[in-house]
Amino acid sequence: MKNLKYVLLLFLAMNISCFENNENLNDFLLEGKVVDDVTNEPVSNIEINYEVCDIIPGSIYYRCSKKDEGKINTDSNGEFSVVINYEEMDNDLKFYTNSKNDKYDASPYQYRYKIETLMNDELPVIKVSRLVPVKIKVNNINPFNEEDQIVIHHFKEEGGFGYYNLVRKSIINYENQNVIYDDGTTYTNALEWKGASVNSLIEGKLSGGYKKVFIEYEIIKDGVRERRTTEAKLLNPDEMNEFLIEY
Repeated sequence: MKNLKYVLLLFLAMNISCFENNENLNDFLLEGKVVDDVTNEPVSNIEINYEVCDIIPGSIYYRCSKKDEGKINTDSNGEFSVVINYEEMDNDLKFYTNSKNDKYDASPYQYRYKIETLMNDELPVIKVSRLVPVKIKVNNINPFNEEDQIVIHHFKEEGGFGYYNLVRKSIINYENQNVIYDDGTTYTNALEWKGASVNSLIEGKLSGGYKKVFIEYEIIKDGVRERRTTEAKLLNPDEMNEFLIEY
């Protein structure tokens, strides 16, 4: 019985402590909207992962004492709302987007706002990029010898500064195999082939809907290194976007 009483008293003490901590927290209704970064149309099924922090003074890196955390999805109008808890007005709200919609690529970029800032200003509209299907044909039509080499780097926006990596779906090598760079993700940061006989097909998705892009690549033949680009094309999310690399 003594042990049972001790357990009950401990349980009550823990609950009182929790209630006391919760009394120090305030409520704030966080509302926002997610839209297509080009068309500004609302985007549903985008997950918002959030965290409320009290920054630990003197910490070299971003370290905090968590006050609240959670996640919520955008509705059919691209909107979301959630009540978050904070302790002080200078607490940080940190969040990032995670796509549950196979047509959009959410950004891993982390947004940070002071609660006080959100009290005075509305949360800016969050933008995500449309994914587009892409096919790349690579063919060595003028081989020199087995030391030939080609490296596909990335897609670049024409007239802009944006770079886009391919979310790889498949690679078919009809002749020489490509060199695989596995960084633990499905993003293709570089595709490389060596040898005279290269005839390959790559398919995937690119986060750059409605933008005009070209591929930057590099070849080596007879010991001479040369950087090249493909023809720029306007990416259409509703059809297969084909790029041809012949070297």
